[in-house]
Amino acid sequence: MMFLAFGASVNYVPVMIIISTITIISLIPISIGGLGIRESGAVLLFLGYGVEASLSASVLLFYAVMRYILAFIFIVYGFIKK
Repeated sequence: MMFLAFGASVNYVPVMIIISTITIISLIPISIGGLGIRESGAVLLFLGYGVEASLSASVLLFYAVMRYILAFIFIVYGFIKK
């Protein structure tokens, strides 16, 4: 859905496969939380499916920011609820 939000139509099967692959790649203990490894791996893998590098990097970076914001909201909510 994020690719559609950025104006690109990408088949969902390759997206699911690539996201699963980069999740495994990000487990390699090179960087903190796999940040950078995940995005660069996604750019390289999406290039194989004809998606522009800037588009895939934008989608993955936006996705990472949204994950961190959501995690922060849940942490703050947990402290307030406690």
